[in-house]
Amino acid sequence: MEFKGIISGWEGSKPRKVLITKERWEEMKEEKKYGRFYEMIKKLDKI
Repeated sequence: MEFKGIISGWEGSKPRKVLITKERWEEMKEEKKYGRFYEMIKKLDKI
């Protein structure tokens, strides 16, 4: 998750920080669910 920019890097015993919004997290889940068709689905929702 750190590599993908979702959470901050390791800083010893300190908790990691969340670097994305909840909205972006939901969008990322949809992208994973629909794969390469995500952009097409997103465009159709705007029509």
